[in-house]
Amino acid sequence: MENTEEKEKFSEEVKLVSDDTTSQTEENKNEVDEEKAESATKISIEEEIAETTTAKTVDQPEEEPNLGNAEEQKVAAQDKEIKESPIHTEEVAVAASNTVETTTATEPADANQEDSEEEDEQEEEDHQLDYTNYTIKQMVQVLESLLKEDNLSQVNRILKEIKKPFDDQFQANQQEAYERYLADGGEKDGFEYRTDEYEHRFQKAYNKLKEKRNQFYNSLEKQKEQNLLAKQEVLDKLRELVDSEETNASIKALKEIQDKWKSVGVIPQSQAKSLWANYNALLDRFYDQRSIYYELKELDRKKNLELKIELCEKAEQLMNLTEIREAIKQLNELHEEYKHIGPVPKEDQEALWERFKLASDNIYGRRKEYYEKLKGEFKLNELAKTAIAEKVLPFAEFTSEKISDWNKKTKEILEIQKEWEKIGSVPKEKAKEINKQFWSSFKSFFNKKGTFFKKIDEERKANLTLKQELVARAEELKDSEDFRKAADALKELQKQWKEIGPVPEKNRNEIFMKFKKACDHFFNRRRNNSGKVEKEYEENLKQKQTLCEELEKMIAEEAYDMKRVKVIESEWNDIGFVPKTNIRSIQKRYTDAIGKITESADITETEKHKMRFSAQFNTSAAGPGTEKLIQKKEGALRRQISALENDISLWKNNIDFFAASKNADKLKKDFQIKIDNASAELQSLKDQLKVISNI
Repeated sequence: MENTEEKEKFSEEVKLVSDDTTSQTEENKNEVDEEKAESATKISIEEEIAETTTAKTVDQPEEEPNLGNAEEQKVAAQDKEIKESPIHTEEVAVAASNTVETTTATEPADANQEDSEEEDEQEEEDHQLDYTNYTIKQMVQVLESLLKEDNLSQVNRILKEIKKPFDDQFQANQQEAYERYLADGGEKDGFEYRTDEYEHRFQKAYNKLKEKRNQFYNSLEKQKEQNLLAKQEVLDKLRELVDSEETNASIKALKEIQDKWKSVGVIPQSQAKSLWANYNALLDRFYDQRSIYYELKELDRKKNLELKIELCEKAEQLMNLTEIREAIKQLNELHEEYKHIGPVPKEDQEALWERFKLASDNIYGRRKEYYEKLKGEFKLNELAKTAIAEKVLPFAEFTSEKISDWNKKTKEILEIQKEWEKIGSVPKEKAKEINKQFWSSFKSFFNKKGTFFKKIDEERKANLTLKQELVARAEELKDSEDFRKAADALKELQKQWKEIGPVPEKNRNEIFMKFKKACDHFFNRRRNNSGKVEKEYEENLKQKQTLCEELEKMIAEEAYDMKRVKVIESEWNDIGFVPKTNIRSIQKRYTDAIGKITESADITETEKHKMRFSAQFNTSAAGPGTEKLIQKKEGALRRQISALENDISLWKNNIDFFAASKNADKLKKDFQIKIDNASAELQSLKDQLKVISNI
């Protein structure tokens, strides 16, 4: 009985729908006209939004990424496909449909969402970080922070942008290390570069992210295929529902199918358009065939209203987020949800849209302020970096024939580089020009420095060849029986040895010891040879005593002929060995005489130091072990020079920080006295080092 009544009631409703067809047709026509006018109004609103939100980016077309291999091209295509969601193609199919009202009708949010996404992507492109300004340590921090990042599209973009700046800095560090190695006397073939901690960490993080990215896109392809099969199954179920007889459970089944359809993720883009068109066509058939179409439509719109009100509330709450990038990201997600929800009751449509638009505009306004502030910071950075780029220009033209000058300039330019690295990003359109100006001067300096040290290296190799020839000749003479002739020849070789410049550091001690060994071998043989040799030693002793007497006479008469003193010094060095028992006494007598002359003669302190050191350390008249003494003294002098240079540099920097006041003037004066005294001492030490180096 109850079933009969329900059937009769249902039949009456169908009849009412049928009887009202004529009037509804007329109403539908008016409704269509109203919706067209409303649509035109909404399009005008959307155009206004687009003009407002994209004004800053319209003149900056997005560049296509330059992919270097097949794998990266595949990744870029996948990345692009993710950004261009299939919903865009699907809505083309909906727009082409003649059905005025379906549960998938498009709201005004669609156009705004697409404009929003394009603007956001353009803003991101315009304001992406310029990693050419980053140090390798900062690059490591960027990559390691991405290890937990789920946005693989962003990871892929950063990997492509950061690799070349890293490679450039890595090569620059390698070249700098190579030049320091050559400057220290290293051989070109023996150089081996060892990566530091941050270079190693960069490679490790980069490889992990690259592997993670590849795994993501591979799994994404598989997931798309699975999603395609799932949506095809949903279509089959919808087709079965459309072709089946109407029951009380039809609407529930349709809702389940719609929910299932929405829950399935992205599918291959090539299939999206046709699949979406089929889905909408089947929905149109379902509603056309059901007698409860208008009732279902109204219920559906009310449900859509609830969902969109919830989205408006979420959009309004985004103003509480402090991180504007996160707010924009979530807003885009809300827009994506908004356009997937069907139409709402007409009386609520405009107010609802205005509410959602207002919340969106507030977020876009914050983003605009954020990027305007960022542009201001970038402009200040541009001015600072331009000044530094001009500051480094003179280094490109620097040249010198002194190692010390190159080392000094290297310290200066590296300090300037530190200033450069402290400054943040600059506007993208200026970055390439400013970076080129700075790094071209920087690289030009180090290229010239490398050329200079390459020349030094070649000269040292040539000196090594010359000294090897002297060693070979000394070894030929070391066993000679003609002691006098061989001694004269070896003395000549020793003289030539002094005239030849330095050799590569790694060969210095070895080649010297070979030469010394050959000379010592010969002179030891001669010393041990007979009384004839002893007689020669005695003769040498007499000659040295005569020279000492001449010096002592000058002291007694206080008549210092410095030209003659220099000649005596040269003659002393040319005289051979003396008897072993007299070595120390005659050497002391000579150095004492030179010391007294230097104390009393009217000569500069520099000349005094030179004469004393020459007398004390010249190996021509010294006994065994003098070479070790010279090396020890040379090392001590170099350490003293380095310490004084550091002190002078520190004191000069301190002077610059004193303010203009009485106390400051006194402090400046005290520091200047310290600097002057230290400079004088430094020059004295350098003169001493020069004397020892020439021995």
